[in-house]
Amino acid sequence: LDEQGELLLAELDVTGKEVQEALRAIAGALREAGLLSAERKLVVALYPVGDRLGEAELATLVGTADQALRDYLAEHGLPVEVVSVVLTAKLYDATRAAGLLPVDYADLVAAVGPQATTAVLDLQEKLGIDPALFREEFGTIAAALVDIIEAGITEEAALSILERALVADPGLEELTTITAAMIDLHEAGASPESILAVFALVEARVGAGVRRGRRLGERGGSGGGRRALRKRG
Repeated sequence: LDEQGELLLAELDVTGKEVQEALRAIAGALREAGLLSAERKLVVALYPVGDRLGEAELATLVGTADQALRDYLAEHGLPVEVVSVVLTAKLYDATRAAGLLPVDYADLVAAVGPQATTAVLDLQEKLGIDPALFREEFGTIAAALVDIIEAGITEEAALSILERALVADPGLEELTTITAAMIDLHEAGASPESILAVFALVEARVGAGVRRGRRLGERGGSGGGRRALRKRG
């Protein structure tokens, strides 16, 4: 839930109700508040607490929840998208620590699963990306990974390519352009290893050019200083 939804549901008591009944009550409260419009999305994200429910039980429960919401929306003619996902406890904790809401990452979990989503979150600390920037641009990062995978690249290779793209663009200003270029290389027949090698080479050459430019600037500056001293002498 976003902040508005949380404030609304804080006063709603669904204790002791069956899943379907509780979700219909929640959906009803959201509808009455005008929060179930076409541009919004309902996200059901379940995660295990302790050892009471296994993955199979959670999958069944999330399916039940998903259907209950879809039935309610259909009854009231509401064209609202529903995304239902099962999270791991590790992913839930990681998203909370990152300041992300379920609506921020549900599509990514639905597309690639909780493990790959956790791997994406781990890149923030691994690469030293500013936490606020990472949170703000998480949708762009998630979309980039999905695009890479949908291009036919394996999940493992896609994560490596995404990491390389983030290294090349720590400010997250050209991530979409960089990943599009990587996808173009893949579609031209390049292997994931070749794609990574090409971008590593480009980064090395760019870095070398920057270092040469700095050295030339330093030489020019010191030479100008010596000429000025000779002139004054």
